[in-house]
Amino acid sequence: GDDQDDAMSFHSAKSSTSTGSEYIDAISNYSGEENSRYKLKRINSEKNAATIRIDAIATIVNLACAEENKSKLLNHPGLLDAVTSIALDDIVNEAREHASIVLMNLALEDSNKNFMINEDKLLDTILKLLDDTVDNIRRYVSSVILSLAVSDDSKRMIQYCDGKIIRRLSLILV
Repeated sequence: GDDQDDAMSFHSAKSSTSTGSEYIDAISNYSGEENSRYKLKRINSEKNAATIRIDAIATIVNLACAEENKSKLLNHPGLLDAVTSIALDDIVNEAREHASIVLMNLALEDSNKNFMINEDKLLDTILKLLDDTVDNIRRYVSSVILSLAVSDDSKRMIQYCDGKIIRRLSLILV
């Protein structure tokens, strides 16, 4: 309906303002009408893909807020790998931030803690994200560590990679 159209328009307008210089670059590097149209289509396609990724990970954030979904999401095949991949490697900070929120929400569930603390890829991701340039990502990942620290297997965090997590946390304190 109209509400849905308005929401989509608002989201598209919001997204397009952040990288509008790409449009200007494509137009200013004009070397024929076909080439310019191709560049604009490619830029639109990349923007649409980023918007869709942001919407998808934001949906997972919302789902991970509900207690009854946290365990189901963690156990869904491939979801944790996808979320950690986005948190580490996505070119859009908003998507990376949302992925960090998903990790934080999943770590809040008691039944998820022991599984998560025994996932090397997740712990490696946490270590890398503690050095991220985006403050909120570091904050959300610190919350993951805080949540996992009360698991039955919390000593694994102290021992992981010869104490790298504890050393990294120590550096944050000084």
